[in-house]
Amino acid sequence: MEMERKVLFGVLMLVVMLAPIGVVFATGLEAEGEPLKGVLAFPVFDNDATKMRYNIYVMDLETGKRKLLKENASQPAFSHDGKSLAYKDWTENQDVYGLYAASIADMRGTGWRFGESIADQRPQWSPDDAFFYYYSRKESDRLDRVMVTESAWSKGRTILRPDMDNKEILGHSPAVLLVKKDTYDILYQGCEFANCGVIRRHLNGTTPKLVDGDTTARAMSVSPDSQWIAFMSYNRDNNWEIYVMAADGSKVTRLTNNPAVDGLPTWSPDGAWVAFVRETKAGSNNWDIMAVRPDGTGEQKLAELGLLDGRVKGTTPDQCGGWLEEQISWGTVMP
Repeated sequence: MEMERKVLFGVLMLVVMLAPIGVVFATGLEAEGEPLKGVLAFPVFDNDATKMRYNIYVMDLETGKRKLLKENASQPAFSHDGKSLAYKDWTENQDVYGLYAASIADMRGTGWRFGESIADQRPQWSPDDAFFYYYSRKESDRLDRVMVTESAWSKGRTILRPDMDNKEILGHSPAVLLVKKDTYDILYQGCEFANCGVIRRHLNGTTPKLVDGDTTARAMSVSPDSQWIAFMSYNRDNNWEIYVMAADGSKVTRLTNNPAVDGLPTWSPDGAWVAFVRETKAGSNNWDIMAVRPDGTGEQKLAELGLLDGRVKGTTPDQCGGWLEEQISWGTVMP
């Protein structure tokens, strides 16, 4: 009996010591074999010679039901409450194309335009859905500029540097962190003088810091608790793979190891999974949507996506970067 008590005590102590490890990334991990829940939004490229455009589809993860949500649009991003979607409209009309947000219950009737250039890319919601951020090559020099809106219903503006005569911040693939209520930091791929890689600074443009020197890190996605960043990188292993790191640039962990392309990570609403796209065979332009836990375990296929890489009809390279500037999103409510 005494031996049994010692064994039980040892097991309990082990559980206590390991408990923090289980919540490093998120709570609510799915039980082994339990189906994942929520809704995926993803772009599919229509390479019919008369169309050459993206369309947004959604799929219910529990039922596998899939439907077309928005034609001639891509780069979908669910709001964190799951009720709205930001996206890029490719309509070949300067009075129409650009970045939008709309209620998923009424995409046609509620669409609101907050980015008015076809060179605006990858719209995202702030962690509290208070505003949007994205990047743009709309200026004549065609350089990437980090953009934010004043609120969820205002037009975008470039973040400026108060320490350098309000010089515009150049960069792409931004990711906004909620530091505390109404206080934000932003990470992006750019340069701070001669130091290039992932830069972190306050949203007002102050206090820049290089947190990672990887100049190919892009498609950064913030975990629901703003503690972790998922991203894709080429230089680390000479192939596009998925990684996570702490928001301060530490604890970089590789999640995938695949000879074909892995990219465009996005977090599940509960932070327990990272979804991403995978080219089924190098150069095939045939893609699946995968998921993996943020510690690199439990990899599984969620859906067949189809074609992802393409150049929208009538666009130039600064306006359409193909799959590298696309994104998928994991929401909670099926439209």
